[in-house]
Amino acid sequence: VYYTIYDGNQFTVPAPVTNDLFFDFSPDMKFDSLGNAVAVWEHNKNGSLNENTTLDGNFTSQFELEYAVFDSATQQWSAPVVLTNNEVLDHSPQLVSDNNNLRLFWIQNEFNEIFPEESITDSIYFSKWNPSTKTFETPVLLKPGVTATYNSFAAFNNQFLYSWAEDMDGNLSTAKDQEVFYSLGDESGLGTPQRVTNDALDDLSPEFMFNADGSGKLLWLKAEEFVEEVFDNETNSTFNVSTIQNML
Repeated sequence: VYYTIYDGNQFTVPAPVTNDLFFDFSPDMKFDSLGNAVAVWEHNKNGSLNENTTLDGNFTSQFELEYAVFDSATQQWSAPVVLTNNEVLDHSPQLVSDNNNLRLFWIQNEFNEIFPEESITDSIYFSKWNPSTKTFETPVLLKPGVTATYNSFAAFNNQFLYSWAEDMDGNLSTAKDQEVFYSLGDESGLGTPQRVTNDALDDLSPEFMFNADGSGKLLWLKAEEFVEEVFDNETNSTFNVSTIQNML
């Protein structure tokens, strides 16, 4: 994991946050209420990975979450700290701030599968950041039994907004059946899921975006199929070409 700082004119030379023989992936970063930057990433604790490593449970079970803090006063990063330490897959960290509070959400799969199904579901965890001690509090299970293909989180006024895309038949090989949902909640849990889309197109990758006045919008991609007739000079015939375009 590397970082760089923009000084108003240019970016500094990239420098390492981590520097070891382990694989680190998918960093996310937010500032806390004291102005310090908190970075979280996926860390594979197996130090003997090589080009022959296969993407199976032996590999995915070694994924944990680590974090480090950039002190705004000293302009230095802390040493990485392990947040999770188990033998199941922890991945997709997302830091969310409502200005007063910083929380980390992530996905855990006890079956060590990257893509959940009805029988191998994900669980969503969160942990609240303590800016005074520069540590995360004990992780809390927010939602078990998750089969979403995409998860996104936002926060405002001590509330969460969880939005996700769901494959309605549970079969990722079929098309035009992914829909968007959202749920409001807080640290005590999530409310009743609300369905946003209901059509014969794939609705994907929902994200909640805030406006300057504090209001917000839920945005997502809608995959629409376009069929174009193409003429083949060699065969002197026409045929149809189908393409998928993502529309915001």
